[in-house]
Amino acid sequence: MTTLNAGENASEHPSEPVKGYCMKCNETLPIIDAEYCETKQKTGVRGRCGVCGKGMFKFIGSKTRNRPPGYYDQRKREARLEKRRQKLLDGVPPIRAAYISDQTDPKPEPGSG
Repeated sequence: MTTLNAGENASEHPSEPVKGYCMKCNETLPIIDAEYCETKQKTGVRGRCGVCGKGMFKFIGSKTRNRPPGYYDQRKREARLEKRRQKLLDGVPPIRAAYISDQTDPKPEPGSG
């Protein structure tokens, strides 16, 4: 976790205090000792309430927001093609193939019988 007061990258770490909702005070208050942390899908800020000192957490961003242009269109297209493929193959029975080896009478191995 990185502390918000570090100020390494001004665009990522704003200089103004981060505010969050305190469940105990029932108010939007500044978060003290704020640190960035990450979950599976989102980034957030963890710290303490400026008034009562209880723990606070606030989601501030998404890890999936910076997708390349056309990412979601491509995913929709792939899903549509997969549905079409499944619909076409739904009524077709699976192919059962028998493979015949080149040898018609394999020689028995010595000591096997």
